[in-house]
Amino acid sequence: MPYLGLTPTHSIHPRPCTRPIWSPQCRGESIGHSVIVDPWGQILAQAPDRAYVVTGELNFAYQDQLRERLPCLNHRCI
Repeated sequence: MPYLGLTPTHSIHPRPCTRPIWSPQCRGESIGHSVIVDPWGQILAQAPDRAYVVTGELNFAYQDQLRERLPCLNHRCI
């Protein structure tokens, strides 16, 4: 189950669950604990340990505040 992570560049990336479950019945499936995490590592939403869809809303005002607080963005050359 993928999760959406907000990176310091403020793009959204679906990421696969990387916690494998190894048992003869599961044969290496990856399930559960999908999360949405902000750039500071705060968990905004988390799924239970089973198949589940996690959704969240983007706060664009908060994203603008984060962009101002990330000094590395002042060094970019475009």
